[in-house]
Amino acid sequence: MLRNTVFYLAANIINKAIPFLLIPYFTQHLTTAQYGALAIFQVFVSFSTPIVGLNLPTHITRNFYTLDHEALAKLITCVLALLITSTTIFTIIYYCISLTNLAIWEPIGSKWLAATPIICGLLAINQINLSVYRNQEKALKYGLSEITRTAINASISIILISIYSQGWEGIAIANLLSTAALSTVGIISLYNSKLLRLSLSSFQKSKVKDALYIGATLIPHSISSSIITYSDRLIISHYLGESDVGIYSLGYQVASIANIIIDSIILAWSPYFYRNIDSKKLSITKYIYALSIIFLAVSLFTYISGTFFIHNFINNNYIDANTVLLPISLSFFSYGLYKLLFPFLVHKGKTATLSLISASSGAINIILNVILIPKIGTLGAAYSTLISYIVVTAMLFIFVNKSVPMPWTLKRK
Repeated sequence: MLRNTVFYLAANIINKAIPFLLIPYFTQHLTTAQYGALAIFQVFVSFSTPIVGLNLPTHITRNFYTLDHEALAKLITCVLALLITSTTIFTIIYYCISLTNLAIWEPIGSKWLAATPIICGLLAINQINLSVYRNQEKALKYGLSEITRTAINASISIILISIYSQGWEGIAIANLLSTAALSTVGIISLYNSKLLRLSLSSFQKSKVKDALYIGATLIPHSISSSIITYSDRLIISHYLGESDVGIYSLGYQVASIANIIIDSIILAWSPYFYRNIDSKKLSITKYIYALSIIFLAVSLFTYISGTFFIHNFINNNYIDANTVLLPISLSFFSYGLYKLLFPFLVHKGKTATLSLISASSGAINIILNVILIPKIGTLGAAYSTLISYIVVTAMLFIFVNKSVPMPWTLKRK
């Protein structure tokens, strides 16, 4: 696990460092309102991805270690076909909705609302290949794939903003093109690895039903996670305006340094967990305690270094982003604990319980945002995020403790 963690961490740092290092460039070339419009577009993509993608890549991870190569290839083929079908259906639906010109998507325009399902579908298809790499413990291939996509995205963004003056839409176009390129490469990779089987047996009713059930029951969970992460942008836009959305999003992005490191560890944690949960419970418990301490240290380091970065490298128009750094950094600590516990209920097939927990915390987040943002501005959004993550993690621990007895006292059972 340690070796893969190092690979994932190095790849994630490089991958996330590219857009992070571009923050000074973007803040010089985009107004706070344009940065806010970009953030709102990302909200729509985030909300739509679990609906369009149906969380189907998760189903592959869940079954990866229990199926032989032939059965796994049929499952992946089935999932890919379902994704293409879902993307087509939702693209038509979103296009029809975009014709209504409602105010909620006015900052991004109807054309980008209509394009949202396409981006979501491509992201999900790319995620299939990344899931295979991760479960095969091919951390290097995983990292190179993600770094390549980010590098293409960054290069196209700079060209479209600098030469063609596309503003925030240049970043959206770059996102679409880079994801399309890597999704195509991913499908080719799966085919070359003989993990695609174009046969009728891949589309058995039981396979389709099982995949849709697991994915569909996780949709409320995924949407609720997106609500906690992104709904605050929409509420800030409503009460304070797009400029405040841009400032808040900048602060959130800087604080996400913590999430970069935590996610790198989680990428290695998930395969280790599924492989050992039935035989090494004491070892897993020790890892959870150790990683919890590491996550807290990472979050505090992020707050300190992020404060320095904003004061010294960011355009003064964004200086107020500094105020949300601490609560958002601590939010990633709490969410890291959640990600450590998340696989327990997936392993037990209790995805409906996960959705219930997440839906509850998502509702709490919206209520807190509506109450706090009008009173204390963007800081209210930051505190709402922190409280919501604490609640969802506490609820998850209670359910995990009931469903999967673990030696939390570090004594063998």
